[in-house]
Amino acid sequence: MKSSTRYLRIRAIPAAVLAALALMLVLSAARAETVRTGGEPWYRQVPADVRQRAQALFANAIDKHQQLLRGDALALYEQALALWDNPDIQWNLALVLDDLGQYLRAHQELERVLRWGATLGPERLRQVRDRMRVLETQRLARIETYREEPAAVITLDGKPWLPGAGRRSMLVLPGEHYLAARKAVCQLRAFGVLLVPSREKRIGLCGPRLGELPR
Repeated sequence: MKSSTRYLRIRAIPAAVLAALALMLVLSAARAETVRTGGEPWYRQVPADVRQRAQALFANAIDKHQQLLRGDALALYEQALALWDNPDIQWNLALVLDDLGQYLRAHQELERVLRWGATLGPERLRQVRDRMRVLETQRLARIETYREEPAAVITLDGKPWLPGAGRRSMLVLPGEHYLAARKAVCQLRAFGVLLVPSREKRIGLCGPRLGELPR
């Protein structure tokens, strides 16, 4: 009986420590650590009263995020961002999307943050690029297509894709995706592609090279 009691304690201590560490990481990530002067270009885009409303929503969102109420935080970040195109709000929006497993959208939001370039400050710029790299190498996959027939209609998962001849590369969620090509002189050709995180597949469509291409 004693050995059983000790075993349960040994298991419980790491679980509590891990939970505390996870909470500390969330609290740290959800804070808007970067100090702003008010002279950044996005401050000049909206009136002061609109900024104040957005800042109130942003503060509320951070509070919800730190309480691990991620759905509530997401809604508030989106409301704040709708009022004010602010990269700090967008950064936190990307963080909560990442927390919720919406990795592709998180990456898209981080790409939008990068529009501001050096005005973000070196620390925020580094954070954004590091987070994008993690998503690209651990959470997302990449598909690259090559097409030699400009008149062909290409679809990816049933949606129009790759207008005109040439190459296109994009990040997608891991899993199975369906590509199809149709042209008057090129019958419908369709096939599935199974993608896993951090891997890239190159596809030839509607031309002499059809299917997966060597890297």
